[in-house]
Amino acid sequence: MPEVFILGLLIHIAYFSTWNAGFVTDFTGLQWRLEGAAWHEFLHCFGFPALQQFLHLILYVFYNAFKANGLPWYLLFTTLHIANTVLLKQLIGSVAGRLNLSSPEWAAWAAALLFALSPYQTEVLVWRVCLNFLLSGFFVLAALHFALRWFDSGERRHWWGAQLVLVAALFTFELGLVIPALSTLLLWLLPGEKGSFFKRFGALAGVQWAVVGMYFLLNKMVLGAWVGHYGEAVHLRFVPAELAANFWRYTAKLALFGRYLGLPEKQAVFGVLDKPVWFWSLSVLLAGALVASWLLRDRLSARLRLTVFFFTAFGLALAPIINLYFNNLMRIDGDRYVYLASMFFWAFAATALFSLPRKWAVVISASILLISVRLLFKTNQRWVESTRIYYALLDNYRWQNEPHVFLLNLPDNYQGAPMFRDHSMKNRALADPLYYLAKKKPAGQVYEVAQYNLASPNDGVQVQQDTAGLLSVQFLQTGNWWWRGGIGALPYEKQGYRFEPGDGKYTLHLDSIPAGSVFLIQKGSSWEEVDVLLK
Repeated sequence: MPEVFILGLLIHIAYFSTWNAGFVTDFTGLQWRLEGAAWHEFLHCFGFPALQQFLHLILYVFYNAFKANGLPWYLLFTTLHIANTVLLKQLIGSVAGRLNLSSPEWAAWAAALLFALSPYQTEVLVWRVCLNFLLSGFFVLAALHFALRWFDSGERRHWWGAQLVLVAALFTFELGLVIPALSTLLLWLLPGEKGSFFKRFGALAGVQWAVVGMYFLLNKMVLGAWVGHYGEAVHLRFVPAELAANFWRYTAKLALFGRYLGLPEKQAVFGVLDKPVWFWSLSVLLAGALVASWLLRDRLSARLRLTVFFFTAFGLALAPIINLYFNNLMRIDGDRYVYLASMFFWAFAATALFSLPRKWAVVISASILLISVRLLFKTNQRWVESTRIYYALLDNYRWQNEPHVFLLNLPDNYQGAPMFRDHSMKNRALADPLYYLAKKKPAGQVYEVAQYNLASPNDGVQVQQDTAGLLSVQFLQTGNWWWRGGIGALPYEKQGYRFEPGDGKYTLHLDSIPAGSVFLIQKGSSWEEVDVLLK
């Protein structure tokens, strides 16, 4: 198929520079769980608190075959993204064809290109722990294709295909929960005889909803909670105002490339969407329009009905993640959550654009694509630079035999691309990649006093000792702040020292540090040892 070659070539041109990137932070946690584990432990997800057996079986097989070899992981991730892009293009063409729309290939190509080359896809394509998002996208699109074929032919093999793909999706990641809703929406979209909606719903989507119900019961039986991963406290927390605001934040993020706006523009856009008068007004208008579309389905033009379908699918695809924290400040971090929803957003945008005269639709689509490609290459360059610094710091580290090493600064991320992050705050952000990637197992204890966001390749700190046992660690540049555990650092105290963050610096109170301790600072891609006078 020519689209496979064309889309595949474009994706490889965009992403090949990142082929050895992404083995950071949570990936070393994955290595910790998989190293030395028996294959059958995938039944318990290697200790991960979720029912993701299908995902963990694939990860176990692939990791044991290729370890942290960059090229196989790169090819796996890009192949799945190519497959998802092709399936999206074919889905638009198939549905448009059933609605007898003329020349649907223009909108299908536009949506495929805008999805494939969106700068928001880099976290999923590059970070090697995001296989679940790629697989979820594949299963959702495959389920819709099976549903379409079953609608047309009535053959049981297509019905079984839709159900089995749902099961695989549910045991991969919670994004698979949207499949029954999307199947129901597809039934609304497609023409049929009077009463056929409820007949087809019971035969296909109704069964899928029942499977989802059994999945939740299985979670409760196995995990002791209705949902795993982040847990009930996060996934089942529904605050209407937050849900409404987040929907419009995600919409602005995609439609306006909101994360790439300058800080004043970003604050203006998201500041408006943070105000209840705006997000509630927009939500009420949207809800009214969708209800009217449902009731007046037969009076809508086929193109308008398709546009409504894809925008509604966008909203449904956001449902599993819409109550998670929305970060509009950092780039890259958290973009993975919008991977699935962006498929349907760009399908909606392309369908709406090509309701205009084709010349204008092509010009607007091409303009958006040019902006997208430019931002994509800039974002991938951040991954390339972060990877260079990441491996240089691992290669240059030579204190693995020291009994006590204090890291006074450690990059959490480089312009949003994750580097050394440890959500557990157990001092594993550097120790784990040293062991698993650089084969330098620390013999002693490594203390990660503070992390920070690396804003440029040469960022670093300087250290001043005011009195014995009192250090002042200050940034050499602006644009950084202190991190710990993946968020902004707060004051904390450990045995032997106390950390107090300040504006552009922090104070470290040393009480009972062991003799012979080594103190290190990071500058760019190198380490420097600091002489410290202890009490």
